[in-house]
Amino acid sequence: MAKVTTSGVVTEISTTLSGPDGLAVGPDGNIWVCETTGNRIARETTTGVVTHFSSGITAHCQPKGICRGPDGNMWFCEQAMNKIGRITMSGAITEYSLPSGTEPYYIAAGPDGALWFTENKSNKIGRITTSGAITHFAVTAGSEPFGICAGPGNSMWFTESTAMRVGKIAMGGVVTEYSTGITSSWGRGIVYGSDGNIWWSENQHKGIAMITPSGVVTEYQNLEASPGTMGMTLGPDDNVWFCCYASTEVAKVTISIPEHQWYLAEGTTAWGFHDYITIENPNATPVAAQITYMPSGAANVTQNVTLAASSQTTVDPGVLLGRKDFSTRVEALDHMKPIAVDRTMTWTGQGAASPEAHSSIGVTSPATSWYLPEGSSAWGFECWLLVQNPNASDTTATFKYMIEGGSPKSVQHLVKAHSRATFNMADDIGSHDASVMITALLPIIPERAMYRNNRREGHDSIGTTSPASDYYLAEGTSAWGFTTYVLVQNPNSSSVKVNITFMTSSGPVNYSQFTMAANSRKTIRVNESLPGKDFSTKVHGSKPIIAERAMYWGAGTALGEACHDSIGLAAPHSSFYLPDGQATPEDGPTETWTLVQNPNSSAVNIRITYLRPNGAHNVNFTDRVPANSRKTYNMGDKLEGRASVQVDCETVGKKIMVERAMYFFGRGGGTDTIGGFRDLTF
Repeated sequence: MAKVTTSGVVTEISTTLSGPDGLAVGPDGNIWVCETTGNRIARETTTGVVTHFSSGITAHCQPKGICRGPDGNMWFCEQAMNKIGRITMSGAITEYSLPSGTEPYYIAAGPDGALWFTENKSNKIGRITTSGAITHFAVTAGSEPFGICAGPGNSMWFTESTAMRVGKIAMGGVVTEYSTGITSSWGRGIVYGSDGNIWWSENQHKGIAMITPSGVVTEYQNLEASPGTMGMTLGPDDNVWFCCYASTEVAKVTISIPEHQWYLAEGTTAWGFHDYITIENPNATPVAAQITYMPSGAANVTQNVTLAASSQTTVDPGVLLGRKDFSTRVEALDHMKPIAVDRTMTWTGQGAASPEAHSSIGVTSPATSWYLPEGSSAWGFECWLLVQNPNASDTTATFKYMIEGGSPKSVQHLVKAHSRATFNMADDIGSHDASVMITALLPIIPERAMYRNNRREGHDSIGTTSPASDYYLAEGTSAWGFTTYVLVQNPNSSSVKVNITFMTSSGPVNYSQFTMAANSRKTIRVNESLPGKDFSTKVHGSKPIIAERAMYWGAGTALGEACHDSIGLAAPHSSFYLPDGQATPEDGPTETWTLVQNPNSSAVNIRITYLRPNGAHNVNFTDRVPANSRKTYNMGDKLEGRASVQVDCETVGKKIMVERAMYFFGRGGGTDTIGGFRDLTF
């Protein structure tokens, strides 16, 4: 037997085991192992001291599959002799007989205080109480159930090796089976992942697979050169680990999940603004969350909400706060239940024919350094920097303005404890286009909001803490009456060379390379070089840079010009979570568009899921996005009403970039933002 650290260091700690098949950590902190060919149970310390137990076990029973029971003992299967065994920490073994021809394979503790096991040859799932009472539940004939684990929603999940299915059994015994869609896959080990999904290995398919609690299956193929993915477990690093016996390797799927805590620096229900917060719960179970509002000049206010499973929840802060400027923190009280949060604000400018809106995803933690590429106090813009200080002490923030065509300028501001402060760019630097870098003595969260034409139009975005060589922007168009600007910030103390690639439906288009001076900002008006195109953007710098994109439309129309904006991301990701979303033909109408950028050199398969309020009547569908291109999806084609958006890349080893654009009041107003994200790395 061997052990592997989460960083991949393998140490062989025992060579005295005979055909180990199944292991588990006991309540004594030791490893308990079934020795199939040795016909015994072994207990091994983490230093390699092994004790064997065979007294009381039937000869030639071939024990396999072992788990920790709710009674403080270890439970295991005796495949060849059709029995379930129990062993105490002192080594006393008790056996419980099953019908002839059952052949139990693997066993797991259930949420009901009993043990559940697969009956490979009788094609059943068995349940045994800690007192030995046994019940059997039939599954598809000839399916040969193999691995089993506890899953979400008071259920057990199991693989059906010859039926190419995965199954779920509720505590009452109701069985639901899902086809993997892959022949000759041979499901083996199975585990409940930290991302809320069920993962299992596919021996003959050379890969692994994942199913959401609602039954959506994703296959990850050909991870092995030859068949052999087998046992699977959830590691101490919350990643899925599995064995590749044909190559004698241990592998893992690294799962990065959205965060349980989100901060929104901007927010107001005063000055004619309306504010709503949208929370996406991608988990298969309900989540309790707490919202903390941090009003300017007033005590914090808390609000508790329950988020239905796989749902969207909308909250109106004005109900509790009245007319206030405020920042917000939203936290899932169970820190293992990730959520995603964004905020939308609407208002009507003086004399405007239509309301306007802006929106932003939150950030998952404060930091001492932030970068915001867009910013202008020229061209009739108001530019406001909103800084949230969630700390118990006041802090000083330094704003370093990187002025386009000018020299950088630094200004310091005080931000009080547990509050939000608002600063006007024009008061700091006069009338200029400028990016800004904000640093503080204590971790903070900034946003930037801009308005023009008596607030007829406006947009908003968070900043980023991560300059990088590459930045990705999923949304962008120079068609349909839109004008798009890409804003690039060079925070380095020396010049940088920048290349831009626009990814269109007909393939990539390169923009001429340019050089940016140290601590500067550059504005690219895309319509001048790429007219009449929908596109995504990749910005590459010879040194780390940051990129943002702003879009304007409606100039010269009866409604007047409107706009939206979003920061880019330093890397694509496996999945995205975009909380707000609505498709209604009345009231304007309201449109929601999901923009998916594929920056890879080959096509990818994606799945889009719309999560409805209360988690009822959710919708999902799949599509294929060509290499180095972008596709656009209209929520209104699939549903009417409100819904969050989830986008998953289903092609192994590939990642995507996603944004969400919304339009209101017949496109008299609009918003855009990136979402929360997770990653799968094989």
